[in-house]
Amino acid sequence: MVLDQGAIGAEGMKNSSAKIAAVEKVIGAFEEDIANGKEEAVKLRHSYHLATRGNGKGTNGDQYYPLMYFVDKQHKDVPTTCAGDVDKHGILAASKDDCAAACSSEAQTCVGFSYYKGGVCLLISKFKSLTYYTKFGGEIKHKATTACYAKLARFDGVSLKPDGSGKCDVCLDQAIEARRCF
Repeated sequence: MVLDQGAIGAEGMKNSSAKIAAVEKVIGAFEEDIANGKEEAVKLRHSYHLATRGNGKGTNGDQYYPLMYFVDKQHKDVPTTCAGDVDKHGILAASKDDCAAACSSEAQTCVGFSYYKGGVCLLISKFKSLTYYTKFGGEIKHKATTACYAKLARFDGVSLKPDGSGKCDVCLDQAIEARRCF
């Protein structure tokens, strides 16, 4: 577009310069927002990846046994909850097999996981305590329920039962029987 300077005059040029400056300021703000949006998108993708690790890839759940298997086999099929050194990024909408796949993908640090009915999974690098619920009418291997699982290859032949000696690095600090339903 060609401007007719005679038609605009000095006042028109001033207004035109102010408008251009305002538009450039808006464009600069958009560019800053876009750059910030890209950074946030990267963070969101990373968070999404952490929250969905293993989802849809679960085929190795049989490599993980209920934590009670390593504490007291008589109660290996009851619901459990556990505490320990937990990966701070829970996994959502996961199955037991998805949790196992996620734990296997973090093989250097993950020794097991806590699975909660409804599809929440927490990866654990060290088990510290366990609560097991003995008034339950079924077996966890046949139901999708809350339970803690440990990788068999890491604990095969090892008891995780608390021994109180302080000499056992992998033993639980405590295992509490809750004589109630979960």
